[in-house]
Amino acid sequence: ERNIKTAIVHARASGLDIDYRTATVEALTAAGEGTFDAILNLEVVEHVADPGFFLKTSAGLVAP
Repeated sequence: ERNIKTAIVHARASGLDIDYRTATVEALTAAGEGTFDAILNLEVVEHVADPGFFLKTSAGLVAP
């Protein structure tokens, strides 16, 4: 959470409108909010039970 707050401050200072979120891929998919321009999975993949499913689901949330 602290890193996201810092990123928001830097984005705003740079004139960027970035919608940062902390969420699971399952929650994003279930919310039905469509696709995103970018998804960052930092320090996550090595901790999930099914990396293949996680990466496939993450990729499905990225806009073409």
